[in-house]
Amino acid sequence: EQLLAMPSGETIRKEYADQGLNAEDYINYDEQLIAMFKHAASYLNSIGENVQTDKMMLTGYSSGGTFTDRLAMLQPQYVKAIASGATLDDMVMPAATKGTDQLIFPIGVADYKTLTGREFDLHSVNNIAKLVYMGKDDNNVTLPYQDAFGDFERNIIIRQFGEDTLQRAYNMMEFYHASGGKAMFILDNEVGHWQSDEMTEYIKEFFRANRKSNSPVYHIPSDTKQLEY
Repeated sequence: EQLLAMPSGETIRKEYADQGLNAEDYINYDEQLIAMFKHAASYLNSIGENVQTDKMMLTGYSSGGTFTDRLAMLQPQYVKAIASGATLDDMVMPAATKGTDQLIFPIGVADYKTLTGREFDLHSVNNIAKLVYMGKDDNNVTLPYQDAFGDFERNIIIRQFGEDTLQRAYNMMEFYHASGGKAMFILDNEVGHWQSDEMTEYIKEFFRANRKSNSPVYHIPSDTKQLEY
């Protein structure tokens, strides 16, 4: 609801209406996914699958990667590990301000309590094993599009992190860590809006390493020329 009340809200409403949809029917996707997770875990355990019921591991690419990153920030208590692809240039910052700008969600967490009813807890977010990656030559980005950001949000992003995609990714990585956030960031060398075989294998290893660990595990890629971390 809060997102629809922001300056970009009218743009969102219009984009949905143009498709014959009501934007209000598509709010709180994070809560919908948590409900789906709980239902699936309950069902699987009812037939003897013995799956974990309190934490999930998520992966997504492009818009799916953006959703994965945002869900982990909004519902960290339910997330064990994520791999978020093609999102180094638009991930959520674990900070409320930068310079004179309020970093409203999904840029940052300035309005986190308004959105969630809880104070932002950096410790809970850092307890998630987070892998965020992007092709170093990827120019298929969300910043210019009205269905991703309104002018208000876009101007904050450009002002604070830059308009060039790769430089913005570097600036966001630096600020994320400077804000106390913990994650593994990887640039997939000579790759556009896809991922190399080396990246795919690293993701598999990342989830295997974190599956039974009680704290995040970050291992160095075996091919650091291909996967700049």
